[in-house]
Amino acid sequence: CPEDDRTIYFAIASYRDFQCRFTVESAFGRAKNPNRIRVGVVDQIINGEDPACNEPIEPCETNPEQALCKYKDQVDVYEMEADLSIGPVFARH
Repeated sequence: CPEDDRTIYFAIASYRDFQCRFTVESAFGRAKNPNRIRVGVVDQIINGEDPACNEPIEPCETNPEQALCKYKDQVDVYEMEADLSIGPVFARH
């Protein structure tokens, strides 16, 4: 596979991190070729309290140029209840 066609996999283990979605936005925003990025997230949150890592900062109808709108199909999230979490090492594997 030519180097310019290779996928860059970005794994995130997140525990109640309200900034997770900003991290994903930043990764796509800084990439030379954001189409090559694939993000996988284990998002350990409390529903109703914490924003999900794949939740756009603004609604996509308002700002469709956000990475979490434009590249939403390149972001996979496994969401789990934070109280079931046993740490970031488990989330990474």
